[in-house]
Amino acid sequence: MKDFGFARFLLPSDNSASLQGSPLYMAPEILAGAEYNASADLWSLGVLTYEALFGAAPYAGCTMSQLRAQALNPQPVNIPSNTITPHCHHFLSHLLQKDPAQRLTHDLLFSHPFPDLAHTPSRESYETAVCVVSCAVEQDSKGQHREALSSYCEALNYFVPLAYEEPDTSKRKELEEKIVEYKKRVEELRHSLISEQNVQEQHVTSSHVERSTSSHRVRLSQYAESRPNLKAGLEIGDSGDMYLVEGNYEAALDKLKSSLSILIPMCESEPGASAMKPLLAYQIQDWLSKAEHSQAIVDAARVRTEEGTAVNSKCTIQ
Repeated sequence: MKDFGFARFLLPSDNSASLQGSPLYMAPEILAGAEYNASADLWSLGVLTYEALFGAAPYAGCTMSQLRAQALNPQPVNIPSNTITPHCHHFLSHLLQKDPAQRLTHDLLFSHPFPDLAHTPSRESYETAVCVVSCAVEQDSKGQHREALSSYCEALNYFVPLAYEEPDTSKRKELEEKIVEYKKRVEELRHSLISEQNVQEQHVTSSHVERSTSSHRVRLSQYAESRPNLKAGLEIGDSGDMYLVEGNYEAALDKLKSSLSILIPMCESEPGASAMKPLLAYQIQDWLSKAEHSQAIVDAARVRTEEGTAVNSKCTIQ
């Protein structure tokens, strides 16, 4: 809990220039004595998140004059990327933007995948989960396996936190059974698609042929010849794709996270006029999507029924 005694209410359209807040959590524009608006709170949220993750605020121990100096310094906040997920890094780096215009907006805050507020357990999220999984079952029955796979994974994103937060033992057991069932179907669909398209053999023996069908990858590979970090990030991501083909979701997730931890900061620091930036952003989005699906499967695998509980009830949500 925080003390809001030294605070004031601002509408989104309001601006202020008076001193408000605790110095360590003040946005740079406030410390610099400039006019500010409600986005200053997003910086403060970034500081609190940073502190919760790493044990100390970004500029902990600084005096007031040092904090002001940091506010005027264009150097971005250093965010360790090897201990947090790519989504977390993206979330923090966009909250801790010294330029308010570059900071995460309030609307994007609520839709960002790191706090993942869309999947927060609630009556509404349960209803959405039922709707999504019903769609998955229908797609599955129509042979729309790719679409069904995506829908099952999205449903798991809702069901896993619902099961974790469910206080009623019997309801939690039902949810866990559903999660196990949907996870099993996800794995079956994944392997079915692999078998149908012979992806595994093609990927192992003809990776260069696969990449030749994607012009953005060809161009990225050309840029990578003179940029070792880019080359490393792409190679790690490709290995994540291979693990996905094999059905090794934990290894795939690990590789995709490692790749994205390299590529996301690189993309963010790339000049806006760079021809490489949209190519890299496209590849990042592809691997982010795969990482999200892999995370859903891995999360589902970690859900276990209570020890000694017999599995007797059937899935009823369809």
